[in-house]
Amino acid sequence: MDDKKPNVVLYISLQSRCLAKEAHPSAMVRSSLPGGGRGHLLAGRLVLALTCLLSFYNFYLSLLVTLMATDPSISIDIYTVNGLSNNTCNWYKRRWNSLSSFPYSLQLIMETQVNYNFYPNKEVTIISAPFSAGQRNGGVEKGPKYLLKHGLKEDLEALGWKVSLEEPLKGSGLDLPPSETSQEIFEAGNSRMRNPTIVGQATEKIFETVKSVAHKKVFPLTIGGDHAIGMSTLAGFLDAYPDACVLWIDAHADINTPDTSPSGNLHGFPVSFAMGLKRDLWHKQFDWLDNAKTKLLANRIAYIGLRDVDAGEKVILRDLGIAAYSMYHVDKYGIAKVVEMALSKINPSGKSPVHISYDVDALDPLFTPATGTPVRGGLTFREGMYIVEAVAETGNLAALDIVECNPDLAISNVHEFDTIAAGCAIAKSALGETLV
Repeated sequence: MDDKKPNVVLYISLQSRCLAKEAHPSAMVRSSLPGGGRGHLLAGRLVLALTCLLSFYNFYLSLLVTLMATDPSISIDIYTVNGLSNNTCNWYKRRWNSLSSFPYSLQLIMETQVNYNFYPNKEVTIISAPFSAGQRNGGVEKGPKYLLKHGLKEDLEALGWKVSLEEPLKGSGLDLPPSETSQEIFEAGNSRMRNPTIVGQATEKIFETVKSVAHKKVFPLTIGGDHAIGMSTLAGFLDAYPDACVLWIDAHADINTPDTSPSGNLHGFPVSFAMGLKRDLWHKQFDWLDNAKTKLLANRIAYIGLRDVDAGEKVILRDLGIAAYSMYHVDKYGIAKVVEMALSKINPSGKSPVHISYDVDALDPLFTPATGTPVRGGLTFREGMYIVEAVAETGNLAALDIVECNPDLAISNVHEFDTIAAGCAIAKSALGETLV
């Protein structure tokens, strides 16, 4: 957007999107004057015409805004109702701002109907974590760049959030692909870990950033990167919200300990590290976790979407009594009931903040093919979106991770697009985008 142009903020929605010949929007026009307060009617200075036409297959919104203000310092806000899609908003923004001779820039914002109890000011920080050393596939470190390039930041702004960006790994050399970093295997007795030094260094930096953002009462949205960063996000968020609970949305349990992991890949360890399990077997590079004020408790985490759980992980889940809802439970009860059961287990009071850590491989590979460990038989796209929509609807959603988008594993542009689009859709659905 051209910063030299005075800004026009247009909050749009529709009162009706039913199958009818016409939908009639209502609008209230307000302005912000340089020397005065907000809320003055802009009599005579602005002409706003919104016409809506709904055909059998397509919804068309024709927008004409004619500005008649002669004072270029006036900032004009136009508030209406709700319901315009992000794609439509972006189309109008491109068309409007391409008119370089026009003295006003346009920003379209869809007000969300979802309340966020812990963030009344609707501030979110995107924490970019381009990290891949927790596993052996190069390309997952590109996930954050692709998500941002797909318009994640702009889409969240269009939902009414004030968005900032943090890059804790920038300039550290910890964001390089596995092919450009030395590979390390740590073995001690029955313990085995791959690349513990670089994983420990990177996750500590991410932990400090998440902790700082959460303590500022800003929503931490962490985008990876592989799921090893989950130990950072959980520990950092729990530092600010000791009563927080966690939904781990994943095909895998990621609760291996150094003596149970078949591979030693640390993206399979984050939950056990956040819980402090088998602390005596850890590499020294994870000593920073001892500084985390709150450990994740077994009764404060639930899984949804499991379908590829290692034998040692099954023992841990059963021994600790962790709520684990596999695809069997989704098939048996339906996703709505599963989400309800999971929340009742980890948040019985209904008042605690909820942290969702979302691996895109929870979705069936049909929807997210470009990910490192795809497992067939996963969540449908709508089931995956419903989870975050339902938690957001409670008002208690307070942190979100989106991980394991790997564009390098796409065998076509369509696979790449679908996976990145799904990652962005998770964020948008969690932060207030609704179907109607």
